[in-house]
Amino acid sequence: MRLNPSPMVVLVLAVAMFVAACATPEPADEIPPEPQATVQLDVATEEPPSEPADPAPPAPTGEAELHISYDASLASEEIAEKLRMASADGASDPVQVFGDDFSSPGWSVFTENEWTTSYVDGAYELSVKAGGLRGAFGIPSGLGSLTDFYFQIETRAYGPADNGYGFRFRDQEAGFYEFTVSSGGTGSSGEAISSGGTFSVDKFLEGSMVRIVPFKTESPSIVQGDGELNVLGVLALGPDISLYINGQEVASFSDPDHPTGSISLRVNPYFDEGSRTLFDNAAVWVPAD
Repeated sequence: MRLNPSPMVVLVLAVAMFVAACATPEPADEIPPEPQATVQLDVATEEPPSEPADPAPPAPTGEAELHISYDASLASEEIAEKLRMASADGASDPVQVFGDDFSSPGWSVFTENEWTTSYVDGAYELSVKAGGLRGAFGIPSGLGSLTDFYFQIETRAYGPADNGYGFRFRDQEAGFYEFTVSSGGTGSSGEAISSGGTFSVDKFLEGSMVRIVPFKTESPSIVQGDGELNVLGVLALGPDISLYINGQEVASFSDPDHPTGSISLRVNPYFDEGSRTLFDNAAVWVPAD
């Protein structure tokens, strides 16, 4: 038997179907699921490292800690052998404890009216203006007091012929030693040097200066000319100190007054004409324990 629904029942069913259609969005309005890209899968399946691959060095506590950012070669086998003999067993190779190729800041930067220190073309520049102060200095970070060591640095000097540049070492409260080079200019007699250059070594103690190597001592080991490369070095083992230019020993002396201390770079033009020097590829080695 066929049932014929009343008009009221038909109306109720029609309203119910309309409400259901409004509550359920059409497929075109649905938000599609986010695709699982390859990058997302890689991230999901790879465990992150527990610590960085190259962790930053710990912050120094007290005295600055040594670090290495540049691997260099010793200026000569003679220097390496002296460091081996000073090692604990008298034979171990020296250990490089500091290096800097000046590719990123880390040394002091100053901008003054008469002198500046800055990073230029991947090197560290110390510049003194003409007629101004006759000295500028650069101080490293991460390089503290040293006792037995070999330090070397590449230099390229510009400016008047009588430029003066180098470094202080074993610098402490009582005083320091200072190694100064000029890649040209005039000798001690006042006459122009046809080749090579001059240098001096001074000792400062309690405010007094002593000339260890006379002012403007001539040396053919120095390459003369603007922008020419000269590698300066100092080997300090106990009271015995040797100075090097381009791997050649130019002076040595023995003095017990400054057994330890820090290093800083210097530009000291011999006259008030100003000059600038680029320093690069600094490195320090010490005898093995």
